[in-house]
Formats: sequence, C-alpha cells, structure tokens
Amino acid sequence: QSYFSGKLVQWSAQQQQLQHDESIPQKREEEFKKMLLSMLNLFSDFLGLTFFPNQYAKLNEAQRAQIGPWASFETIKQGVGDAWLPFGLRLVRSSYSSLSQLQLPPGTLSELDSVVFRLRMHCIGRMFEKAKRDIQSLKAREDWKTEADDYGCITSLPVLFENICVESLLSVKEIVTEAKTGESHHASYLEPLRTKTATLLSECFEVFADVLDSLTFCQDPSTTAERGHSGPTSYAIFRSTESLDDLDEDDYMPTKEKQLLIVLSNGMYTRTRVIPKIIDYYRNHGYPDWKNVRQTANEIVERVDSKLHSTYIDCKLLPIVEMLEPRFCAGGWDWQECSFPTDVRGYLKETLMILVKVHAEVYSIAPSLLARVFARLIDGVVDEVCRLFECVE
Repeated sequence: QSYFSGKLVQWSAQQQQLQHDESIPQKREEEFKKMLLSMLNLFSDFLGLTFFPNQYAKLNEAQRAQIGPWASFETIKQGVGDAWLPFGLRLVRSSYSSLSQLQLPPGTLSELDSVVFRLRMHCIGRMFEKAKRDIQSLKAREDWKTEADDYGCITSLPVLFENICVESLLSVKEIVTEAKTGESHHASYLEPLRTKTATLLSECFEVFADVLDSLTFCQDPSTTAERGHSGPTSYAIFRSTESLDDLDEDDYMPTKEKQLLIVLSNGMYTRTRVIPKIIDYYRNHGYPDWKNVRQTANEIVERVDSKLHSTYIDCKLLPIVEMLEPRFCAGGWDWQECSFPTDVRGYLKETLMILVKVHAEVYSIAPSLLARVFARLIDGVVDEVCRLFECVE
C-alpha cells in the first residue's frame, strides 16, 4: 500500500537525499503487483499445506521447488490436531482481515480467501467428527445407574450427549456465524458453512440414536468391535426368563427388559428435554435453519423410539402367545357339550399375572410409558384370543 501511494518511494528518496517523482512508473507498478501476488500466493500455499498436508504429494517438482524445503509428507500428513484447529484458523482469519484493510489491488487476496473458506469448512467438519466419536464412546460409559425424572428413570447418557453437542456448537460458533473484516457476507459464501453445520448436528443425533439402539440389542459374536458402523448387528428378542441373580451387588446389571425400558426412558427424555435445549442454544447463538434441524432430530429419535417400543412389546407378548394356544386347545372343544362356565382356566390367570408383572416393571422405571405399553400389549393379547376363537370348529 505504501508503494502504490508513493510513500515508499518518497521515504527511500529522502533517505538518499535525492529528488523523486511523485508518480510511479506503470511498468514498476505492474512488477510490484506481480511480486506482491506471488508472495501472497506462496503464503496461501504454506497455509494450505499446513492444514491440508495430503496436498503435498500432489505437487509437481516445480511447485515443490518454489515452496522450498518442507518436512517429509510422512511427517506432516497428520496435519494440525483438532485441539489447535480453532486457534490456528483464528490466526489465519486475523491475518486475512489485516491484509484486506491494506487496499491492495483487486484479486490479490483471492487465493488466500479460498484457503480461509476451505479452512472454515475443514474446521467445522473436524470439530463435529470429534463430537461424533465422543458420542459413540458413550456406549462404553453406560453404567445403568439411574436417577428419577418426571418421565421416569434416566441414566447420564442424555445429559452427556447434550453437553457434547453444546460444546461443539460453541467451538464452531465463531467460524459459522461471525464474519471478520474483509470476509464475504454474501449468502453464497455463508450458506455452505451453515448447511454443513446443520447437517453435521443432525448426524450427531443419528449417532446417538445408534448408541441407544445398540445398547438394547444383542450383538453378533463375530463382531466384537465397538458399534460405530464397524460391522453388522444381529438382533434378538429378550426373553423374560433371563436372570442375573448370580452377580455380586457391585456388578449388578438390570435385566435386558429393564435396560430396554431405561433406554426408552432416555429416548423420551432426549426428545422432550435435550432436543429443545440444544435447539434453543442453536437458535439463540445465531445459527440458521433451526426448525429443520429440530424436525430432523425429532424424527431420528422417534424412529429409534418406535423400534425399541415394538421390541419391548414383542418381548412381553411372545410368552403370553406361546402359552395361550396350546392350553386353549388342550382337551379339545365341543360347543354342543360345553357346560356353563363357573370359573376361568389357569392359563388366563397366568396371563393376568404376567400383565401385572409387566405393569410393575414399567411403572418402576418409566411410569409415563404405561398407557402406551399396555394399549399395545392388551391389543396383542385380544387379537390372539380372537384368532384362537376363530380357529375353533
């Protein structure tokens, strides 16, 4: 800027006590512009290789010679760590802001502007990738220790998930919602940043739904790795006969049915408490498109909730169905010789006792699920009884 305004020429002439012309020759101005552009492009290349080291292998010999000595690709291929990314990006954006205030010739900072945009996109992705890894690790942290809530007993998972999402949104807030001096405010520039943030936040809900899902189903023995798209999962219905009475008190784990109820309670708490908190934070801190994010999050949690609810109903209904048919048809049935009933058979009393047990189990963990569970459970029992009556000749 000092050169183009003539101050640098004037200062140099004064130092040498020479007369100078206020005007700058057009040829020298073009030469200086090329020097300046070359220097800024080189600076942009350095930044790009620092944050995207895999590009070094794609450079030809001429480009490597222009850049000069550089660490081997094997040494730098890991790039800047996740913990340093926001800090490094903040420094790069600050440098770009300072350069943009120098009133440089048009197009001089286009290469650097491209690097800054890529860095912002890259940083958002890396921050949320770390968040998704943290969410996946919640499965290993589930200890099944519950606390009472208005909706039932919940574990620490929903709160931990909320903290991870809020911390991630806080980390990328400056990147997505704040524009530095010189950076474009145009929608075409900001829209990819906003869209990527909304998409990655929705993916966090998807990962948490997978965690809830994986906690309630038996995994295939051939896949011992942690769930996280690492292999197929084999699902099995939990039977009521499962018992863990041989465990010590310190090692006590609830039965699979109770674990399923706890996960359902966690899902309900996530849908009614956690999602609204995350969306409020998302909206209050300037993130756009919060309605679509809320809708997507609710759909994801409701989908896994419906699946787990159906699994629990099947789990409790299967023993009743298996008991009804053989005992209903035992000894044959003759409508012509049947006497007036004075009592009910034992299998009906046993069915009622199973329902009472289910009622106690659901009420002890998730009272708010009682109406929903029993509506489907009674429907299932009645459907089975009606089917058996239809089979009687």
